[in-house]
Amino acid sequence: MMENDTQNSQQAASTALHNAPKLAKIAQAGVKGGPAGAATEAAVQYCKEILVVAIAVLLLPVLVLLMLPGAVIIVDCRAGLCQRTENCTGQHMQ
Repeated sequence: MMENDTQNSQQAASTALHNAPKLAKIAQAGVKGGPAGAATEAAVQYCKEILVVAIAVLLLPVLVLLMLPGAVIIVDCRAGLCQRTENCTGQHMQ
């Protein structure tokens, strides 16, 4: 139980440090523009986070497609199906 509390405290502190710059910007906008300024800045920060996630999701299939040809060559060589022996490691020829 004590371990769990310590872990929760560490996670809360880490999250607070991570969010501090964003919260400072929101507070500063609130001081300058009132509640509307704070709400606008909060929306901007949220949109930035959503944009990062969207870019990561869109780039994931590109990464998979870039890795796919190498994986196919490795499978072909290990199965002894490759046509060009100079590209193979020779493992299937042993």
